[in-house]
Amino acid sequence: MNKFPKRIDVNPTAKCNLRCTFCWGPEHNIPDGIDTQGWEKIIGFFAANGTKEIVFTGGEPLIRSDLAQLLHFAKEQGLRVTLSTNTILLNEKRAMELLPYVDEIGVPVDGSNPQKNGLMRTSLIPNLGDKHFLNAMEALRLVRHLNPLIEITIRTVVSKVNKDDILAIGKLLNLQKENWDRWKLYQFTPVSIGEKNQDLHNISTSEFKKIGRQVLKTWPNSSIQIYAMDDRIGKYFFLGPEGNVFGVGKDGMYKKLGLFQEMSKNELIKAINSLIDH
Repeated sequence: MNKFPKRIDVNPTAKCNLRCTFCWGPEHNIPDGIDTQGWEKIIGFFAANGTKEIVFTGGEPLIRSDLAQLLHFAKEQGLRVTLSTNTILLNEKRAMELLPYVDEIGVPVDGSNPQKNGLMRTSLIPNLGDKHFLNAMEALRLVRHLNPLIEITIRTVVSKVNKDDILAIGKLLNLQKENWDRWKLYQFTPVSIGEKNQDLHNISTSEFKKIGRQVLKTWPNSSIQIYAMDDRIGKYFFLGPEGNVFGVGKDGMYKKLGLFQEMSKNELIKAINSLIDH
């Protein structure tokens, strides 16, 4: 059996230009503890031990000035590369720099218009959460235009805030089917930043699955995937900005396995296999 996960998520930075209250990424004040060469060492290690796919996420990964170099390195290691970005910094110049090394891009859309999206995508900068919606819509067109071969995945977190807007999001996306390939809906999970705001966002698994069934019934032939909280167990492995290694425990919450820089290969294998469903 392959003892290493097929796919890993890496958070090269915790910094972000948004302050979304449902965020399951790392706390934004965590410093970038690993330089370019350090991340290349980590990426190369996992690629050499059987990992096939890597997701660059955050925080907002485009904040890293060396992101293109890291994406390029991952491709050189034979990995399938996914870039998960809120798109605010993805102008044409940056897209042309990054997209040659990207197989899939994940774009968040959490509302059917700027105002509803802004209820989920908040920011310290006035109205940036609302503007995010327009950025995301433009990014879909930009990526498709610059590189039609890149798979475009829309990601929507379903919470108490936007649960009544999900079908409207679906109608919006259905009018732009040429600009995306897959729509993934995730149940809000109270971890990391989201744990502090769970009263605002918590939605029961039964209600989430009911919404998912409505979406699938409305668009039965679309590429739509539904992920409840319990679908995370054993299937999510990531490294934080300081090199901390995490998996998802049986309760659906993050479990810290150790610090990559301080773990031997055997210790890492043991920690991974305690949680990961290969």
